[in-house]
Amino acid sequence: MTEGTMKIICQVLLLLACCLVAVVNANDAVYFMHGNQLIPLQHNDISVRKEVLTITERNGETLPYKTALVADPLHLAQGKITSITPQQAKKRVIMIGEGEGTPYRYAYYFKATFKPGENRLRHQYRFTFGADVALQNELGYLLTPANRWANKQIDDFTLNIHLLSPKNVFIERTFFDDAKHWSSDGRLLTAPYQYYENKMMRFDSEGTTLTFKQKSFHPKGELFLAIPQPQYMDAFKPDTGLDTNPGTNSGTIYCFAGVADHFDQLLSDSDDYQNEVFNSCINATPFERKVLRNLPFAKRGYVFRDKKVQRYYQDNQPWYTPNPDYRPDMNKLTNRETKWVRHWR
Repeated sequence: MTEGTMKIICQVLLLLACCLVAVVNANDAVYFMHGNQLIPLQHNDISVRKEVLTITERNGETLPYKTALVADPLHLAQGKITSITPQQAKKRVIMIGEGEGTPYRYAYYFKATFKPGENRLRHQYRFTFGADVALQNELGYLLTPANRWANKQIDDFTLNIHLLSPKNVFIERTFFDDAKHWSSDGRLLTAPYQYYENKMMRFDSEGTTLTFKQKSFHPKGELFLAIPQPQYMDAFKPDTGLDTNPGTNSGTIYCFAGVADHFDQLLSDSDDYQNEVFNSCINATPFERKVLRNLPFAKRGYVFRDKKVQRYYQDNQPWYTPNPDYRPDMNKLTNRETKWVRHWR
């Protein structure tokens, strides 16, 4: 497991109804603090009428935060009972379960005083996406603590996922069965997807925001979101459909291979990926440059007037889905997409 470089912000708005004055430690639930542990509790006095959970992909530094281990500090490791301290967990110096996972979680917590009547809480924190060899980013977030409030649910729940650019997103179907509660700010295509043992839903959107809304939300499972590495998906196919001879000095294969390796990252992350492709595509032909220049528009389904470019994307890029209603607008591109388009002019 490696640590990703992208930061995200979790922002939560809670609207709570209280019949008693209570001081609790909360992160979408109520906990009893015992030493360095947080013990989940069932609350009988506070109901959640509305929650808006917003997850925003960003690049930047993390903010200060407090954490506690939500677990029994005693573990069985290699046949021996041992313990783990927060300092050891932070340094990751103890391997538990032979690398198959750790029986504890981190909780980001804060103190809040609830008064009788309606209370509104807004809090946010930043942390780093996880990643591995197959996933560009992955994120887990506990939803089932919502069932421990007095009303055993969230009366009105909204989940917003804001991304830096359009991406293939996979979300485990633990708290939903189909896509009927999902929407996007762009054309959205969904399909069931099996990721190892996990039953996922694949979301392909021309927009950068996914939204889930449901009344009487009683989740059966947790949120797990994954963005796969481009090379493990039907990403940019580097060596098909071009009217060039791979044996020539145009650099087509090498150039387009760089696009394939960093397909999603090219238009959303570090300048390093763009510069790498720019340098490897110095000798690109005029047609290749036109294909590359139009990549952000192809991802949104633009039907090209240039029949050669249209045929290239239609015949060779499996992710390309024509959208006759889409009209290209430079003002709606991200900053990196704009830089990308201008480079190939």
